[in-house]
Order: sequence, then structure tokens, then C-alpha cells
Amino acid sequence: MSHRKLSIRVDARNPDHHIWNNNGTWWFHCTFHTGNRKRRCRTSLKTRDVVEARRRRDVLIARAESLRTQELALDVERRGDDRNARETVEVQAA
Repeated sequence: MSHRKLSIRVDARNPDHHIWNNNGTWWFHCTFHTGNRKRRCRTSLKTRDVVEARRRRDVLIARAESLRTQELALDVERRGDDRNARETVEVQAA
């Protein structure tokens, strides 16, 4: 499994960053970078309420950042034994 980096830029002036309304249903999007490739991730937030969509988006971003922190900690631990060994944790939307 390859190492993925989640790319999230937050514009504090835009309360709807990383979400958009598609025919009444709110969706979340982000980008994962793997080496020189990128993968766009989109998932339905399964709500028509923008306030609930923002809350669900914030949960997804917090979960992704938490998993990224755990992934970095695993990587640092592994480097002590074998510089080529690396464990990664995939971020999945709930």
C-alpha cells in the first residue's frame, strides 16, 4: 500500500469549503496525494441541511487528520527498525 497525503486547504472566509450542493444533497470532496499522483475523493453527506453538512464535513476532516497523525507516528516507529517498512491507514468516509 502506498503512502497517501491528504491535502486540505481551509478558507476561513468560506463556511462551505469542501462541500457543495448537488441537486439538494450536500457532498464533500478532498484530494489525496500519492507520490506524483493525486486522487480526488468525493462522498455524499446524505443531508439536505447545510448546517448538518458542515458538521459532517468537520467530522470527516478531523477523522482524516487524526488518522494522518497516527500514520506519521507509525512511520516514525517503523523507521527505527527498518527504513523501508511503512504502515499506512486509509481514510474512509463514514
